[in-house]
Amino acid sequence: MGSRLTEEQSAFVAAVADFAKRECGTRQQRDALTGDGRGAHHPGLYGRLAELGWLGVCLPEEYGGAGGGLADACLFLEETS
Repeated sequence: MGSRLTEEQSAFVAAVADFAKRECGTRQQRDALTGDGRGAHHPGLYGRLAELGWLGVCLPEEYGGAGGGLADACLFLEETS
């Protein structure tokens, strides 16, 4: 079965994957962001995700989201988990 993603969704997945690899792709990066696993997240990383509109991927753009749907939220979560 082939991919049923739209071109826009495929580009979104690629952008999220690139961001994740660049920002937290290694164990050292993840440890630095979470204080060697003692913290749940890094505020700076979440800030960058928010600037991209990805934390609110399925929220309307007028509320600071990306205007996507639930499928987009699932794609984001799959790429970042």
